[in-house]
Amino acid sequence: YGEANDELSAALAEGQEGDPRERAWALSALGWLAGARGSYDESIGLNEQALALFERMGERERQAEILWQLAFSAEFTGDYAQARAYQRQRLPLLAPDDTLAVARVENDLGRLDFIEGNFDEAIRLITNALEVYRQRAETQLLAYGLNDLASAEMFDGQAEASLATIDECITLLRTLQDDFGVAVATATRGRCEQFAGDYERAQVTLEEALREAIRFGDAKVRSMVLNALGVNAMAMSRWDEAESRLQEAFAVTESFGNPRRTSETLETMAAVLVATGREIAAVRFLGRAAAERAASGTSIPPASRARYVQTIAMARQTLGAPRFDELVAEGRARDTRELIESTFGPSRSL
Repeated sequence: YGEANDELSAALAEGQEGDPRERAWALSALGWLAGARGSYDESIGLNEQALALFERMGERERQAEILWQLAFSAEFTGDYAQARAYQRQRLPLLAPDDTLAVARVENDLGRLDFIEGNFDEAIRLITNALEVYRQRAETQLLAYGLNDLASAEMFDGQAEASLATIDECITLLRTLQDDFGVAVATATRGRCEQFAGDYERAQVTLEEALREAIRFGDAKVRSMVLNALGVNAMAMSRWDEAESRLQEAFAVTESFGNPRRTSETLETMAAVLVATGREIAAVRFLGRAAAERAASGTSIPPASRARYVQTIAMARQTLGAPRFDELVAEGRARDTRELIESTFGPSRSL
């Protein structure tokens, strides 16, 4: 990727007055490379330049593809409203009879719905897209769509359904020899096992997923898996391990910036702190998590709500309502990194 980036950058620098179509392709390729290494703001800037050129040339298909890249960059940084806006801009660019392209947009909008907590709509949209993928024998799109559906079912509390869905997904990806796709789906399977209460099996699956995420250098998957490993350690009362994994999860998430992922980590940290008798720190974490949730425009998923409510109830009972509210306000005003380091101490991962 580094060599490709250098070659394309040099070509653009030397060809300021070159063919607009070639420049647009080079810009979009650089935008993809920036996204692959987690530089999402840079990716958005490059792709917006490419989009402007393709708009001038009237190349609607390429505009739709660039908008897809822009939507994913916005999604990965937690700007879900902008991601949805980019996805919706794709629709008028598609031919009315291009059912496959429309299904891809529906699938992506469904994924945004489950991230934002609209699970019924998410499952409806993704299921509609999967029907088109099956009809058209689009195996790779089907596999990735199944991963999205499993995630939506998991967060909606449908543990058994999510496990069946992710197993079909993994089978298809192995048939395609898509090693990266298998790594992503393995991470999802570990979380599905966890939400189903099978922590021992989830531990094995998540550790495998972490090895693969490190091998592929994918920060997004690594962040998700580390957070899940923290939850797993907490569920098995391995408190030191839970703290360590959650600090690692925050450090990785901070590298690409995603308020939703950060809020998930903070909420789990708060649960660990309450369970180990550190209620004052826990409530500050809840306050900071609420601020991150507000920034991401997301809510607590049903599958995680019971633990969240229990954490609040235990802290409020110990501290009393006035002190609880005071500490929540303090936490909202704190810097996330500073709050974590002042509570747990400096970490090598940080």
